[in-house]
Amino acid sequence: MTYPKKVILALALFFLGCLFYLAYTQQQQQDYNYGKSWWSIYFADPRTNDLSFIIENHSSEKNFHWEISVDKNPLSQGDTTAGLGEKKKITVKALQDIAGKKIKLKISTPKSSKEIYKNL
Repeated sequence: MTYPKKVILALALFFLGCLFYLAYTQQQQQDYNYGKSWWSIYFADPRTNDLSFIIENHSSEKNFHWEISVDKNPLSQGDTTAGLGEKKKITVKALQDIAGKKIKLKISTPKSSKEIYKNL
């Protein structure tokens, strides 16, 4: 095998190795649970009066406490668990006389808390 053929073969093998490495790292970055720690909350249907919400967990946290309040008055609360990679839907019973008011949903874990709002 001549020198130019060896160089071309070495570059081709190096290029293929780089492609495999990039594909592997890209696959890890697209995985919500690999090396990441986050959780989020959102209303199941933000355009209606439905107060049901979803906890999407991609962290080591498992225990969540939630509280719904209207104008700083607590209306409903509870505790739930959600494992790694789980989307947990919490269905809230219909609340009376909340039309035209600002709803606050607060979710807390032992390490952090988050709030979202909804105007009805």
